[in-house]
Amino acid sequence: MLSARTSALVLSSLVGYASCLLLPSTPVETMGFFLTGGILTQSDSLVYGDGTPTKPYALGAYTDRMTAAVEPPTEILLTDDPDRIFQSSPPSPLDLALILHHLRRLDQSSLAIGTPLHWPEPDGMSLQALDRQLALFPRLITSSALSRTAAPEPIPQAFRRASIPLSSIRGNTAPIPVVNRLSLADTVLGAGDSRAGFSILDSEPPSEHPYLLAKWNDRVVLSFALLTALDHLGISHDAIEIHMGRYIDLKKNHLYIPIDAFGRIAHLPEFPSNAARHPYPAENLIDAPDTEFSNIAFQPVLIRNAQSNQELPFLTYSNTLSGIISVLSNPKESFAITTLGRPSATSEWCFIAAILIWICSVQSHLPGRRSLVWLLVTGVGLIIVHLLVVHFTATWLPTLPALASLTTASFFCRNPSNKIRKGIFRRIGRRKKPSGRPTTADLLDAMKNDRL
Repeated sequence: MLSARTSALVLSSLVGYASCLLLPSTPVETMGFFLTGGILTQSDSLVYGDGTPTKPYALGAYTDRMTAAVEPPTEILLTDDPDRIFQSSPPSPLDLALILHHLRRLDQSSLAIGTPLHWPEPDGMSLQALDRQLALFPRLITSSALSRTAAPEPIPQAFRRASIPLSSIRGNTAPIPVVNRLSLADTVLGAGDSRAGFSILDSEPPSEHPYLLAKWNDRVVLSFALLTALDHLGISHDAIEIHMGRYIDLKKNHLYIPIDAFGRIAHLPEFPSNAARHPYPAENLIDAPDTEFSNIAFQPVLIRNAQSNQELPFLTYSNTLSGIISVLSNPKESFAITTLGRPSATSEWCFIAAILIWICSVQSHLPGRRSLVWLLVTGVGLIIVHLLVVHFTATWLPTLPALASLTTASFFCRNPSNKIRKGIFRRIGRRKKPSGRPTTADLLDAMKNDRL
């Protein structure tokens, strides 16, 4: 028969190691992580990840203003062209082909065009010249406004190449805006490996929080700003993981972008006015020296429309585009994300083993209520150590499994006032009296009783 002390230690070990294996990524540990984050940040915290070694927890908090250290994209501005450098204003396809030619001369290979390449009555030869220049860029992202009509159209190849299956989205996808056509037909989107993202959703009202996702048939297309940020971070669009109403997991360096239930960016911090932005009028490219862009850090180069005669929604979109791309390209600075790594599995098991050794020592040298008091003190001390380690080292200890072991051991501490807890293990190992054949004495007694 096992003693109560031995049985309590065995159960504490089983509970501790089972919790170590089963608790990660469960709502119990997520709630513990959320409470820890609330204590440390003293604000509404955002919880990312699932607590596994490959996808550890991350803690985020919204910031009202980004730091000036964030590097914005280099902007090539299509201006009103006051000196009449180009053939027409806005630039014709041939003018834009000339702009792209000079960008290639300046050793730029990655390009994001944030204005729709559309002309009401384009010249065929000019379009061919533009297509040839677009094909020279190995990394090309184009854009177009999208809308929804009763007669849906097939998704263009450039949008399909930059889309993901609707079935891969986690959570409720019903609130995502639905689109089924380009707002401007015959918009040039590039060929080959070019990708396209949407600029404005005509069917949705203007919002302070830009849309990042839209549904087109059984695919989810991404916004131009999100595609540009992914290209800058070197992340493939089909590698991301989207959790509706929570975040977009970029699957690189534990980066996350918080989104709401509609696929909009959940929070857009203010871009600092003193940030080192790099606007560059397109007409200046013609006479630019070959080393003009040799020191730029942000790729791809962004082309956007800065003409004053745009419609208000497009003007607002163009003026805020660089800031939105900067926010999406720097999630850690934009959303104050801190990743809490887990120790290795071996380290966690050794941590639980150390707790079990301490439990055994306490129960061996401090019987009765004294051991219970010391186990409770150990639990409080463990919580304090946990908070300090999280705060100073950004490491998530297996504190919950350790507390589970301490709770199990505390329950079985001997207490004379609790008969259930005192004798719960006394019956372990007891055997019932075997029922064998009746003996001769039993038969004689039975016959004697019959005669009476």
